[in-house]
Amino acid sequence: SCGSIIPIHMTTPTKKISILHAETQTLARVRLEELLSNQDSIIQYQSVSNRRDLLKNISSLMPDVLVFNYGEVVSFSIADLFKIRHDFPQIKILVLSCDNNHSRVKSIMQSGVIGYVFSNVDEQEIIDAVFAVSRGEVVISEEVLEVLINTHQASTNSLLKQSGLTTRQGEIIDLLTKGFTNKQVADNLELSHHTVHTHRRNIMKKLEVKTISELTLYAVKNGLINS
Repeated sequence: SCGSIIPIHMTTPTKKISILHAETQTLARVRLEELLSNQDSIIQYQSVSNRRDLLKNISSLMPDVLVFNYGEVVSFSIADLFKIRHDFPQIKILVLSCDNNHSRVKSIMQSGVIGYVFSNVDEQEIIDAVFAVSRGEVVISEEVLEVLINTHQASTNSLLKQSGLTTRQGEIIDLLTKGFTNKQVADNLELSHHTVHTHRRNIMKKLEVKTISELTLYAVKNGLINS
């Protein structure tokens, strides 16, 4: 499983919901239509199988929710998604994909889509996601969150390496810049006070800073912590 959907609070929809499904695979289109039609008669399902039909008809269809599956070797691309986000910001978009490339996932989430779930989650979770997005709720599968978190961690680790610091020293910097004392850092990371003191001295030496204020400024400027 690709993870569960969070957060979803199911309520009974009160108005007709129009769904446009952009998907190249016939079986995937047929199955989603079956799943949604079994839920309620208020669902109006339409689909397109190629980018030409999508871009040509979306302005006349104006769905409440666009369920969008992209890929490198299929008809629909991330560029198509970004164009729709720009031209039709009122359309709520649920990305249904299993692309776990962190840079693409991050880029898509930053574009303003409000839903991203992996396509091999349970069918009921996909149904729940469609309804949740139709209500304007942000829906992200746990695995998508994991990809985003790992992206941030990988970026931080790279920045630490460039500064000549270890991951442990990065953890100590994070706590020191939040106002923790050496003792509090030691307790939090389950280290000895002496170990923290040694790390702190080495950090200051490597970064050529003398105070916590200077350390904080360095960390913020270099992306080691959030400002």
